[in-house]
Amino acid sequence: MAQISSLIAIEDPVLRAVTANDLLWNGAPGPKDLGTVRDLRTARGQAIIEAIGAGRGREEIADRLHVRPSDLAWMTSDREPTYPTR
Repeated sequence: MAQISSLIAIEDPVLRAVTANDLLWNGAPGPKDLGTVRDLRTARGQAIIEAIGAGRGREEIADRLHVRPSDLAWMTSDREPTYPTR
C-alpha cells in the first residue's frame, strides 16, 4: 500500500505516529482491510517506541496523538485486539 511506504519514510517518529493514527481514524473513505489496519497499528506503535527511545516525553507524544499518556501502553502493544465474548 502506498500509504504505508510513504508513512515509514517520515523521519520524525512523533509525526510518523500521528500520521499513522490519522490514517487509522480519518484515512481514505471506504472499508479498510485487516492487513492495512494491522500495518498502521504496527507503524504507529513502532514510531511511539522510537520516539520514547529518542528521549521524547510521553506527555508530548500523547498530546500530539490526542490521547492520555497511559494509552501509549496499549498503542505500543503488538497484541491482537481482544473483544469480550457474548
